[in-house]
Amino acid sequence: SFLPLGSAPSPASPAQSKRKKRNRYLGVKACKTCHSAKEKGDPYGIWKKSLHSHAYETLGTEKAKAMGKKLGVGDPRKSPKCLKCHVTGFGEPKKKFKKSFKIKDGVQCEACHGPGEIHRKTRFALAASGKADPDKVNKVKPGEIVANPGKTTCLKCHNPESPSYKEFCFRAFRARILHLDPRKKRTKKELEELQAPKGKCPDWPKCGCRPKKERKEEKKSRK
Repeated sequence: SFLPLGSAPSPASPAQSKRKKRNRYLGVKACKTCHSAKEKGDPYGIWKKSLHSHAYETLGTEKAKAMGKKLGVGDPRKSPKCLKCHVTGFGEPKKKFKKSFKIKDGVQCEACHGPGEIHRKTRFALAASGKADPDKVNKVKPGEIVANPGKTTCLKCHNPESPSYKEFCFRAFRARILHLDPRKKRTKKELEELQAPKGKCPDWPKCGCRPKKERKEEKKSRK
């Protein structure tokens, strides 16, 4: 079976018992509860405006059906070839999902950050303890959730195997969905590294992040 999009085995937390804790997918509506405030960067709002939120929905379009037909796919909404990248947690057993999870929400938060059950329980416990500082970002411990998904997470789906693939630049595409928490202070250099590249990207010529005119000139100079 396919691994869930963007997830990876998480190391066990020292605070966890020898018996592995259950960590299920909750669904984006559960994430919205704590991650939609503007003063926290509004991650849910940014996701809602992204193409990720419509990933499953697009499989029902005529365009998707036409693409599927070329690949021998009857209904993209039922094919593993399509679902592995258009839904969250594809291939995982049913017991890995809470009833709150909805497949129609497409590529949700947990597609990149991994199942959120342990994370939610940890945060609620921290809030109940009275030790959480609302003006600061409390550190995420190992085994809780994937706090900073990397380029390899994106490349599991944004690659030439996809019939709709376009040249991919991690830094440029990440800038479109970036949801930084303003409570975590970052230096000017850190912000520049997180934002879309200016000038020549170190991943060039594969990434395709620069303007078409520059790319054409680059290709001409190579001939």
